[in-house]
Amino acid sequence: MELTKHLYNLHKEEDKTWRSWIRANGKNLGKKFYQALNTIKKSENKNFQVIANEFGITYKMLQEWIHGNKAIPLWILKIFEEKTGFNLRDEIDFLKVYGSQDIKKPTLCREYIEVIGRHCGDGSCSFYNGTYRVNIKETKSLLKQHKKDLKNILGINIKIKKEQRTYLINVDSKVYYRILTEIFKIPSGNEKTYKVKEPLLIKKLSIEQRKYFLRGLIDTDGWIYYNKKNKSFMLGFKVVNKNLAKDVYNLFKSLEINAKKKNKGKYFQVEVVGKKNIQKYLQVVGSKNNRVLNKFSV
Repeated sequence: MELTKHLYNLHKEEDKTWRSWIRANGKNLGKKFYQALNTIKKSENKNFQVIANEFGITYKMLQEWIHGNKAIPLWILKIFEEKTGFNLRDEIDFLKVYGSQDIKKPTLCREYIEVIGRHCGDGSCSFYNGTYRVNIKETKSLLKQHKKDLKNILGINIKIKKEQRTYLINVDSKVYYRILTEIFKIPSGNEKTYKVKEPLLIKKLSIEQRKYFLRGLIDTDGWIYYNKKNKSFMLGFKVVNKNLAKDVYNLFKSLEINAKKKNKGKYFQVEVVGKKNIQKYLQVVGSKNNRVLNKFSV
């Protein structure tokens, strides 16, 4: 599933200076942009210099965009689309901000759905001292997979860092931050703990695709417990967020995996009890977290 039609949501009114603009480039974007520019020139009877002045840019900058030498701001592309009806978004291959690495135009494949699930579990978005940061803390083995997935999906190079007893990945990227907060509507800061839920874009997909969101979520925020006294296994998910717990329960239900809902004080817990039920979960949904897989092999 393409996320192309949502790309213009990445630009915000606060992006007022050219250094803060989110820009786009693509193999054929400059050519299509030039066609749109000529349409405006003819329909409004204006030369390129006048058009540049109206947008508060230089004629040289306009030429750079036409020839594909510089990435074009999303807000410019949006206005050109509205004026001409040209579909410029489909020609975008990469997104970037001044001084940052390019990020591939996102596609909602199963790997990306799983990445979103992991982020909703143990990830966070923050903006501090002018830096947009996307962070996730987890086991080293799972972060190796996460690093690989982000490289394949977005084309970004990241490092795994050790912090005290845990491992983490920091992605300092305004584009990635905006993709999560503006396209997938994942809250930033502490608000995420209480308000995050299965993104609507994912909820609209088939259950065969949505199960990867569940896998990412359980791999990060879920657990498997073995009760030696009762000799029974339990897969659990416990949060303070009632809506997210409800989403998880409904996903289990849609996958025909027996689950129970419980309220434990301020927490909402979803449980899958019994070895057969957990085996079904691992067969249908699966896991990429050794912490989950090793615990079940007890």
